[in-house]
Amino acid sequence: MNKLSLLFASCLLGLSSMLMAQVCDPTMPPTGLTQIVMPGNGVLLQWTPVPGSSGVQIKAMLPSGTPISSARISGFEIGTFHLNEPFLEDGTYFWRVQASCGTYPSTVLTPPSSPSSFGFVPGFCPDSI
Repeated sequence: MNKLSLLFASCLLGLSSMLMAQVCDPTMPPTGLTQIVMPGNGVLLQWTPVPGSSGVQIKAMLPSGTPISSARISGFEIGTFHLNEPFLEDGTYFWRVQASCGTYPSTVLTPPSSPSSFGFVPGFCPDSI
């Protein structure tokens, strides 16, 4: 076999590995939801990503009980999302996340995670430390 044939065979093996890559289990919701409240910055939402997932959909509810439009984020095995403080109001938020298995147009969402909640009071960033 010449070098070109070996290179071509290697590329085909690599392509077949990509096609047989781990596929997301659409029956397994994300788990381990936590949040870190950072006064002056916002809130970092965190969870254990679903292996092989291609994105997430995050849903939350305002303290008033009004649902927030869901955020859809593409990316491999995403496990965090940051909420900027200027968009948050005082009170308790409830949120959950779903993983996306596959890519458009054959995207399938996992069941939603168990909900999590956090309390938020707008903070401030001191002028000096």
